[in-house]
Formats: sequence, structure tokens, C-alpha cells
Amino acid sequence: MRKRIGELEKKLMEQTQEFSMVESMLALRTSELEALQGSLKELEELREMKEVKERKTERNINVF
Repeated sequence: MRKRIGELEKKLMEQTQEFSMVESMLALRTSELEALQGSLKELEELREMKEVKERKTERNINVF
């Protein structure tokens, strides 16, 4: 009985360590995803600014 309890405790510790590792990896990936989402938003804003500038330039060319 004690041997079985020891085996189960060992297995529990291993699973707890593995869970902690996976949890850390998930936190890292979440941070990376948030950074990528921020970069994507910035890129979309820059593209929009470029389109606005191009339209203004085109209008100016047509005026002259």
C-alpha cells in the first residue's frame, strides 16, 4: 500500500512539473501573440495612412 502511495505521489509530482512547464509555455505564447496583434494593428494603421496619402497625392496631381 505504501509503495503504491509513493508511486502515485511521484506521478503526481511529475504531472505537476509538466503542468507548470506547459503553463509557462502558454504564458510565453500569449505574450508573443499579444505583441504580434499589436504589430498587426500598427501595420494596418500605417497602410491606412499610406492609402490616405496616396489619395491626397492623386488629387493634387489631378488639380495641377
